[in-house]
Amino acid sequence: MSDGKCRGPRRSADEQLFSGAGAMAPTRLRRVAERRETAYAGSNRFYRGRAIEALRQLGPGEALPLPTLGHQIKGGFTDNDMAWLRALVEELARDGLLALEDDQARLP
Repeated sequence: MSDGKCRGPRRSADEQLFSGAGAMAPTRLRRVAERRETAYAGSNRFYRGRAIEALRQLGPGEALPLPTLGHQIKGGFTDNDMAWLRALVEELARDGLLALEDDQARLP
């Protein structure tokens, strides 16, 4: 007959997880929680968002030349940043988030 009590040395999987056997060491949990993520500001994700926001400010069908977009999204933008900007907007275009035509970007 079963009275709902656990008999003998066998414990349920849940009991094993929360007892010493199989429980993760607190130091390991702490290391995972303290892991540093890369900074959002200055990341490609950050500039992708800024580019889309700049294009959202335009009227329907309007487009921005790439250098103008670059100056709007990145302080200190120079001609040396054009390859980076082109890669950024081409990726956004591949993702369907903007249209790139004749070195001008617009929302699709």
